[in-house]
Amino acid sequence: MRDLKRNQVKISYKNLVNKKEITDEYGNATGSYERIYSDVKELYISVSANRGDVEVQGFGAQLDYDRTLMTSDMSCEINENSIVYIGNETYTVKARAVSINQIQIAIKREEINEDNTSTTV
Repeated sequence: MRDLKRNQVKISYKNLVNKKEITDEYGNATGSYERIYSDVKELYISVSANRGDVEVQGFGAQLDYDRTLMTSDMSCEINENSIVYIGNETYTVKARAVSINQIQIAIKREEINEDNTSTTV
């Protein structure tokens, strides 16, 4: 019932494609990597209300996440390296759980900086 079309919201996401090693002005490796993401894709998916409501926590109490995404579309590409956009908020994926006929994704609201680092809000 949660995967009904009327319960779905349009979100955007992008997946990590590759990491490129950053070099200094002399061409030497710095040991840091720049993340390269795919183009932004859109998807209709069921999005839970903010965590804190009385509900079953599918990922347990130890994993720090704010919301969950749920879909019965088993071809959903969102994974632990994805960035998810819901409205004006940015989320990183904390965990992905796959069952026989459903995918559940735990996400955490974070601010993504230009230098590819993230900080928890």
